[in-house]
Amino acid sequence: MSATDTVERSTLGLIFSKDVYERLLQENGPNIDVYLAYATYLGQNGNVTESLEVLCHIYRIYSMSTEKLFPVVSKIIQYLRADSRENSSPPLRNVFSCPCCWGVLHEPMTLQCGHSYCRRCLLKENLKTCRVCQSKLKNFSPTALKNSVLITTLVDRWWSGEVDGVKLRSRGNECFKMQDLERAVNLYTEAVDYAPQDHLLLSNRSHVLHTLGRAEEALKDADAAIQCQPEWAKGYFRRAMALISLGRYEDAFVALLQCAILEESNSLRSIKEEITKALHRLLGRLTAGRRLNVEGRVNRLMKGFPRLTPAISDPAIPFVSDSEDSEDSEDCRRQRHSEATALAIEEVPQIRKIIDRFNLERDRRKKMSTGYVRQVDSLDFDKNEFECTLCFRYLYQPVTTPCGHCFCRTCLDRCLDHSTNCPLCKTSIKVYLAERRSAITEFVEVAMQTVMPSECVDRRRQHEEELEELANAGKDRHHEIPIFVATIAIPTITCPLHVFEPRYRLMIRRCMESGTREFGMCLPMDNAKNGYADYGTMLEIRDVEYTSDGRSIVNTVGSRRFKIESKGFKDGYNTATVEFLEDDEVSPECLGETRRLHDTVNQVASSWFESIESTTKRRILGHYGPMPPVEVEYWTLPNGPTWMWWIVAILPLDSRIQLSVLRETSIRRRLEIIRCILKCVMSQQRACQVAAAPQ
Repeated sequence: MSATDTVERSTLGLIFSKDVYERLLQENGPNIDVYLAYATYLGQNGNVTESLEVLCHIYRIYSMSTEKLFPVVSKIIQYLRADSRENSSPPLRNVFSCPCCWGVLHEPMTLQCGHSYCRRCLLKENLKTCRVCQSKLKNFSPTALKNSVLITTLVDRWWSGEVDGVKLRSRGNECFKMQDLERAVNLYTEAVDYAPQDHLLLSNRSHVLHTLGRAEEALKDADAAIQCQPEWAKGYFRRAMALISLGRYEDAFVALLQCAILEESNSLRSIKEEITKALHRLLGRLTAGRRLNVEGRVNRLMKGFPRLTPAISDPAIPFVSDSEDSEDSEDCRRQRHSEATALAIEEVPQIRKIIDRFNLERDRRKKMSTGYVRQVDSLDFDKNEFECTLCFRYLYQPVTTPCGHCFCRTCLDRCLDHSTNCPLCKTSIKVYLAERRSAITEFVEVAMQTVMPSECVDRRRQHEEELEELANAGKDRHHEIPIFVATIAIPTITCPLHVFEPRYRLMIRRCMESGTREFGMCLPMDNAKNGYADYGTMLEIRDVEYTSDGRSIVNTVGSRRFKIESKGFKDGYNTATVEFLEDDEVSPECLGETRRLHDTVNQVASSWFESIESTTKRRILGHYGPMPPVEVEYWTLPNGPTWMWWIVAILPLDSRIQLSVLRETSIRRRLEIIRCILKCVMSQQRACQVAAAPQ
């Protein structure tokens, strides 16, 4: 196997063991590509120290460019990041901080998922998914959002000093852009008096001080930023830049490795490039004193072997061209090949110390506290700020609209059933409707639980009692079921509904929130009390799809039949106490006759369905599916055999005839009604066929 083949195999991620590496050196002599491939193999398999020792060995023999070094560094960083994710838990997130910058929420904006960010961060980061819950931000535009009113009030109350510090920091940033560095430092220093724990502020001042050449001061600010936020990558980057200016390359390399394993954004390549530069300087320094010691031996051993032209000229390392070995004998070449393996890769104490220090600092960072944690003052709050302006009770499951106002989720939903505008400012919030199911505002929820826990418990109890009342619907005569008056529903048959009326939006939502996931469906009748029939069918909700304007498509299927005992109203929609119907028990004496009647009617129904026109048949099959098979002991089922209801659903019947079948509790009587209906329908079909036949 040639050196080129091995390098290609290493690039493809195939096995490249130490034995293969030594054999290649034995056969071909020292080769920079072999060394680099071996260093890459070691790095991507977790042998970081050995990989760096191979690189150090390369630097003793060859002049190296950062371009050659970068792929090895990338594999090392890739392994360290994966290892860090596997062996450490994510840092605890502070709800009262911005998920992007981890700073105080300045000009807070709340996304559709309920998590709040600084306005500046949303405008700068161009997020596609939420940093907290990873939900996709559909149709998201930061410029369309307004500051969250309640969160702004709470932030100004609890962290006014940090807010003032952010304002001064922003002014300092403007001065830095205008290259007025001294003025920027002064503003940052003034801001530190207001917000001494602001890691962003300390990081910015460190950067400006570094630009001014004040590396020692820059290092102090970087260390302070790390102390405030040990899991923040940029703090280590600022520290590394200051250390490089001070010539402390080993410490800078360790800091950059810490930065690389913590970085979350897309700037990882630039960090790898900085690590490559720092490692290049470090290896150059470690090997500078040893190159002259091996120069003569390298020239003697390497003479005649392919050599890469060095990208960085180094007078201490002379390179030999291929032509100088043209007259050497094969025996001499073989001898040099044999001697080449004597250049064994040695352990480098300095590198081992560097990696040990990196591991030590990484473990120490994991054991450190989370740094500065933003806390609320549980004695400094106004209960009135947590009242819903719609129900005048404390907020429960608070949600924030795109226009920045906060309400109870159920209260806002009821308002949006009637209008797509904010109840306070009348701004259109259509974009909120389709995503409102999971939009509880985390900041407000946690803040309330922190400063007024007993009130939150009482408010939750009120809500649960209301839901329990809804969940008991139909359990006894004291609990009413909601009634949807629209059409007749058939047991076991699907019934898709387009819900757009405000009263029924509320009804469907309550069915979902209470967990019952069902309601009654009744046929409208002008001559009946309250305008609908006294018999109906329960519909079980399979799923609900909400549209952007608040309407919903509800997929349901018929289940139990019921008879209404009393009718009522609740919040605009109909309710009723009901008695659920089941088929009468078939006596043993009548079972045989009932089964014979059933088989006869089933055969007639099957023959009729097969005889209908093909286009109509395809339409029926597409909507209702094929005719259900006959169940075992169908006479014991509460609603009898399923195929009967399928026939009732597809027959061209008036709704009132279907209702008469629905209310019947005798399976024999229902079979007789269906047989009569089928007889009439088939007679009409034959008459139509005779009339249509040519004379």
